[in-house]
Amino acid sequence: MKKLFLFLFVVFLFNTALYSQVTWNSQSSGTYENLNGIFLVNSYIGYAVGNNGVVLKTTNGGQYWDIKSFPASTSNLSVYFQNAMTGFVGNQDANVYKTVDGGNSWEVNGSASTYAITSISMPSVSAGYCGDHYSNLQKSTDNGQTWLTLTTTPGYDAKIFFMNENRGWLVDNYGYVYSTANAGLNWSNVRISTDTISSVYFITSSIGYVAGDSGRVFKTVNGGTNWTLLNTGTTVKLNSIYVQNLNEIYACGNAGTILYSGNGGTSWTVETHGTNNLKDMNFIPATVFGNTVGDLGTVYRTNTAGLGCIGIGTVSCDYPFTTYWMGGRTQMLFTAAEIAAAGGIANSLITQVGFNVTVNSTQLMEGFNINIQNTSLTSLTSWVTSGWTNIYTGTYSVPGTGWQYINCPTSTFHWNGTSNILLEVCYTNSSYTTFSTVNATTLPGMIYGYYNDNITGCTTAATNVINDRPNVCFTMGQPLGVNNHNNGIPTKYELGQNYPNPFNPTTKIKYGLPKQSFVTLKIFDMLGREIKTLVNEQLQAGEYINEFNASDLPSGTYFYRLQTNNFTETKKMVLIK
Repeated sequence: MKKLFLFLFVVFLFNTALYSQVTWNSQSSGTYENLNGIFLVNSYIGYAVGNNGVVLKTTNGGQYWDIKSFPASTSNLSVYFQNAMTGFVGNQDANVYKTVDGGNSWEVNGSASTYAITSISMPSVSAGYCGDHYSNLQKSTDNGQTWLTLTTTPGYDAKIFFMNENRGWLVDNYGYVYSTANAGLNWSNVRISTDTISSVYFITSSIGYVAGDSGRVFKTVNGGTNWTLLNTGTTVKLNSIYVQNLNEIYACGNAGTILYSGNGGTSWTVETHGTNNLKDMNFIPATVFGNTVGDLGTVYRTNTAGLGCIGIGTVSCDYPFTTYWMGGRTQMLFTAAEIAAAGGIANSLITQVGFNVTVNSTQLMEGFNINIQNTSLTSLTSWVTSGWTNIYTGTYSVPGTGWQYINCPTSTFHWNGTSNILLEVCYTNSSYTTFSTVNATTLPGMIYGYYNDNITGCTTAATNVINDRPNVCFTMGQPLGVNNHNNGIPTKYELGQNYPNPFNPTTKIKYGLPKQSFVTLKIFDMLGREIKTLVNEQLQAGEYINEFNASDLPSGTYFYRLQTNNFTETKKMVLIK
């Protein structure tokens, strides 16, 4: 008779690898004004500025933008935010505008010149800097209230970058690079081009890049003393450069041009997105999620698959594809520390789950489900039977060896950033062949599993102890939007009307939580039958947007219900195909 197996385990050792595959998708900005600058504060909050006094704000990582009121109708040319609430905008009218309430109101602060403010950087309350059209470098020691001129370069349109209040760089349209290491008291300079330099960015005090006309990108490894011209493969004017880490660099420019290097500038890929000039780009700090903005209200946003891989062991494991038996159930626990080290970002959507297959069976697994949840559990000693969000249901067979990814295209699950993740894979078959084995890492207490014939895999209560947790890769998409208005907390529970409505086949549902709550968001048909669970987990206070994909449903009237311990509301929506 076949023997049963199950498994458990306790985590401390882990290894992670982070990869990224970036594509850029066009977003609606709500304006046709030229956009000149963008600044992303965190995973949710960002600001963009443009002509005719335009200020845009996103509260969901750049997915949607709201137009904020602004006291001037002249062009906003630059933007910098110290946090989600306190920020600065440089305007064509030579003023620096400041907000302390997230862009709801603005105070007008003058500058030390009568020239347009072309760039701004406020690394601390005691030392902030701005550059202007006449290429003056100005400094404020009172968080933007007053300004004085420190130096002036030979050219025009100063663009600046400061790592902190002491270390900074300044470039102009005559090809000069100025640098200071003592908060602007002293400057050194070098002319590295006869063409315009439009942007500067340093990843360390030694390694930095500048970009400008004719597709030119220069690199320094000694703080700006010497520069090397890189071969970017384009002659298009570049307007902005962003350095993500020692290897990954992005730049954008005229005619929809976006450049990327994954090896520190040695080689580049060049993409074209539309025909509008792209003026600026910025990324959510320490992530692969970013936006670029440009003429006629152009906004592009990364559609990035961040691939976080956990586990380095090479132990052969039969779980979770235990197809030598008719049914199987596997639960695997991954700590928040492991996920963060793998590049996980709070509220990132998990859209794929991958396993490193060493031997694959062709057995089709019927009733195949992948369930997932945020959890406070630190080890597994029994089956977890509640709190799940289903991200895959149907059939599945392992297609080959190596890393094999299971797509979860309608997944609405997001990692909340602080909890551990519990992953369940289960199936029920009427036949069997052989195991598909995967690489695993020995971690007792972090895995629980069982397989046997003639069982219902997803509900079996039988147990057995296993010590080897399969190595897993999570594909994490752009963070799910959380709108932090009124200091981030709505004043009451709210369920909005889905938009668009009627819809085909996708629609978005917005809801607000005034406090931390366990939330369910479910879809029902006209007969009251539950169709799908979009949310089933503990969420922090804030506003959320979930997308519902009804591509597998017929036309008709459906209902969606938001439920917490203190609130229940149901609304109607119409699917028309």
